[in-house]
Amino acid sequence: MKPTLMVLAAGMGSRYGGNKQLDQVGPSGETIIDYSIYDAKRAGFGKVVFVIRRDIEEQFQETFVNRLKDVIEIDYVFQELGNLPAGYTVPEGRQKPWGTSHAILVTEPKIHEPFGVINADDYYGYDAFKVLHKFLTEDTNDSNYCIVGYRLGNTLSDHGHVNRGICRVSDDGFLQNIVETRGIEKRPDGVFAPDASGNINQYTGDEIVSMNLFGFKPSVYKYLNMEFSNFLNERISDPKAELDIPTSLDKFVKKGRSPYRYSGAMPAGSVSPTGRTSLSWLRASGKWLTRECIRKNCSSIKTLSSAFADHGAGSQAPRFLWGYNLLPWCQAPRPGASGTTR
Repeated sequence: MKPTLMVLAAGMGSRYGGNKQLDQVGPSGETIIDYSIYDAKRAGFGKVVFVIRRDIEEQFQETFVNRLKDVIEIDYVFQELGNLPAGYTVPEGRQKPWGTSHAILVTEPKIHEPFGVINADDYYGYDAFKVLHKFLTEDTNDSNYCIVGYRLGNTLSDHGHVNRGICRVSDDGFLQNIVETRGIEKRPDGVFAPDASGNINQYTGDEIVSMNLFGFKPSVYKYLNMEFSNFLNERISDPKAELDIPTSLDKFVKKGRSPYRYSGAMPAGSVSPTGRTSLSWLRASGKWLTRECIRKNCSSIKTLSSAFADHGAGSQAPRFLWGYNLLPWCQAPRPGASGTTR
C-alpha cells in the first residue's frame, strides 16, 4: 500500500492576512500545495488527505478536488474546535484552533496506513519527499517515526521572523529533543531568537530544524490522543494555548514512548538529502515574495521545484506542472517593470 500525504491547511493565516493555502503563486495559478502534491506523487505517495476549515470548503473543492481528482486520490477533513474527546467542551470565547497535533488527530478515521505530514504553505522539494517515502515504505517498526529536517540557515526569511522546531540529534540519528522556537530572526550580525524566559539566544544557522515534515505510522494516533487529553486537562481554559507537533514529539521522546529518527541520505545530524532551502510563506507581502522566490530559481527549477519532471521524451525538459506551462512566467518581469506582469 502506498503511503498517504497529510496536508495541514486549516491555519487561520493571521500574519499573512488571508487564505494563504489557496493563494496562487505559480505561473498559471499553481498554489504551493500543487508543487508539494506533484513532488509527493512522483516520490510514490498514493493519496492526499487535507485538514481544512469548513469555511473554505467550497473554494477548496474548486481549487483542488475537482481539478486533481483524476491525478491522485484526494480526501479532506475539517479541524473544528468542537472535535474534542468525550467529556470536554469548548470554553466560552475560544476561537483559536487547538494546534497541529489536534489537526493530525481529526484525520484518524481517514488514514490507516503510514503517512507523511506537511504544512500547506511551505515548499519542501522533491528530494525531501523521496526521503520521507523511503522511510515510510521500508521501516517496518510500527513505533518508529521520522522527521525530515533542514538546516536553520536555509529556512530563514529576509522579511521577518519565523518559528521553527530546533532539534538535537544523537550520533546514531535519533531525536533527543525538539524545542519549538518562535521569533527567529536573521540580522546582519547573526541569527537570534528569544527563549521561553525572554532571553535572546544566538544561533549558528547550522542547527537542524523541523519544518513540519514528518513521517508517522497509524500508532501515532494513540500517543497523540493521550497527549491531547493531558493538554486539555492542563490548559483548556487558556484561550491561546495550542498543542503543536514538535511539543508532542518532544514529550514522547522524553517519556521514552517512541523513537524518532531523522531521515536523510547524509550522516546523522544532516538534514534533507542536499540541505536545500525550504521556501516558506513570508509575512505581509508573502504572496509576491514567494512568487519572486520561485521566479528567481526557475533557471535551476529541476533542483528547486522538480516542475520539469518525467513528462517529456528523452532528455528534453518537460514544461508542465499539472498541465500548466511554467516557462513564460519564469522570464516574466517583476511587477511594475515594463512588459507583462503576473
